[in-house]
Amino acid sequence: MKRLILMRHAESDWSGSSGTDHSRVLNARGRLGAERLGQWMKEHDYLPDRVLCSDASRTRETLLLLELQTNSVEHLRALYLAGPPEILELLREAEGEAVLMVAHNPGCATCAQWLPVANEVRNIRPAQPALSTSTSKTGEILIGEPVSCTTIPARAT
Repeated sequence: MKRLILMRHAESDWSGSSGTDHSRVLNARGRLGAERLGQWMKEHDYLPDRVLCSDASRTRETLLLLELQTNSVEHLRALYLAGPPEILELLREAEGEAVLMVAHNPGCATCAQWLPVANEVRNIRPAQPALSTSTSKTGEILIGEPVSCTTIPARAT
């Protein structure tokens, strides 16, 4: 892959009315944030050709509200509250030029810290992805190889 977009789900509803943690949905602010982020991603050409998304309700809803028109989407139970080792293993297996992973903290933020050159990423706020672009000679992001990493400005969401 040449570009990795590692995204935490948008802000969720903690009112307790949605049942289990796995079935928790987004709140109004989270829905708006996901919509705005989708617009920003389209405007700045951060469009994935492959998506790996946790099967939790809030991650699925985040992805839906991004409106990215991606045909290759996989909803994975393995991403629900996954830690960095599980996330990195799924990324090693991912195919595509630009891969979007929608998951949860602390796994997302910790995984971003594990990517070389991404050490400045301390936390990933709701719907604020860490974006990694390859700097290798082959143009591929290889887990364990240096990448250029940044986070989207908060004003975008």
